[in-house]
Amino acid sequence: MFTQDDFSYIPIRSKSYNLFYKVNFDEDNPEKTVKQCFSVLYDYGVFLYAVYLVLVDKNGYAQDGCYWYHPDMNSPDPRDHFEGVYFQDGFDDPDWIAIVTERENLEYTEKACERFLEIHPDNKYRELIAYMLDFAKKEINDRVLSE
Repeated sequence: MFTQDDFSYIPIRSKSYNLFYKVNFDEDNPEKTVKQCFSVLYDYGVFLYAVYLVLVDKNGYAQDGCYWYHPDMNSPDPRDHFEGVYFQDGFDDPDWIAIVTERENLEYTEKACERFLEIHPDNKYRELIAYMLDFAKKEINDRVLSE
C-alpha cells in the first residue's frame, strides 16, 4: 500500500544520467529534452515526487538545471506564459527546451512510469503511479468534456 507522502526509492546508479532512457542527443525535441529530464529526476531520486507535483498538484519541479512545470500566467517573467507543460535541461539553451501539450505530457509521463516500474516492480510503486496517472487522465478528460 502506498501513502501519498512516500515517494522514496533508491535509484540504480549509472555513470551518466542516461540510465532511465537512452538519450540520443541528435534526436529532435521534445523527445531528447523530455527523456533527459526524466533521467535526471530519476537519478536524483525525485522522479516519483516530481510526477506527483506536476500531475496531481499541477505545480512543477526543478532540480539542478532540470525544469518540468506548468505555466504561471501571474508571473512577471514572460517566459512563464505559455500553453502546455515546460521541460528544460540545462540553463537557457534553446536546443534543450520543449513545451508539450497536457496530453503529450501525460503520454511521456506514462512511458517514463512504465520504465520506472521495470526497474522498481514493487507493488507500492505500482499503486502510487496508478493513482497519479488516473488522477491526471480524469482531469484531462473532465476538461475536454467541459469544453
